[in-house]
Amino acid sequence: MPWRDLHARFGNWKSVCTRWSRWNQSGLWNRLLQSWISSRCVHKLNRETSQNKIVMSPTA
Repeated sequence: MPWRDLHARFGNWKSVCTRWSRWNQSGLWNRLLQSWISSRCVHKLNRETSQNKIVMSPTA
C-alpha cells in the first residue's frame, strides 16, 4: 500500500514514512520480530512440555 493511502488516524503519511524508515534503519523491527519469535517459541515449548509432564508425588 502506498504511504499516501494511509488512513488519516495514523497522521501525516510523510511523518509515518519517516518514522518507519528511521526505526527500520536502527534495527528496531528486526529486534521486535526476533523478540516476538523467541516469546512464541518459549510459549510453545512451555505448552508442549507441560502437556507431557508426569507429576510424581511422594504419596503416590
